[in-house]
Amino acid sequence: VLSALPFPSHPTSLSAALVTASSLQISGVDKVDVQVQSTKISGSNVFPEELVSRVVVPVEQIFSKLRGGKAPNVTLRVTYLDDYLRISRTPDDSVFVYIK
Repeated sequence: VLSALPFPSHPTSLSAALVTASSLQISGVDKVDVQVQSTKISGSNVFPEELVSRVVVPVEQIFSKLRGGKAPNVTLRVTYLDDYLRISRTPDDSVFVYIK
């Protein structure tokens, strides 16, 4: 007689938001220079919110210690902008959606 062990339940889909704090400087009519300061995970259905909300990756400090300078700037082309939403593209056409 064979018996089967049940698999642990897993969510049918994974979700989370990657929240990044950055400094912005306008560098043209439709361009902004972005320098990442820190990043964290929010709204995860995989890890407890109490755990992931406390983990903040200090990107700017890491670059400072490893390279002796600030995190690199990335120039984004703004393709849509209103009071709550900004859609931007990197030079290689990656799309970023920012929400207030």
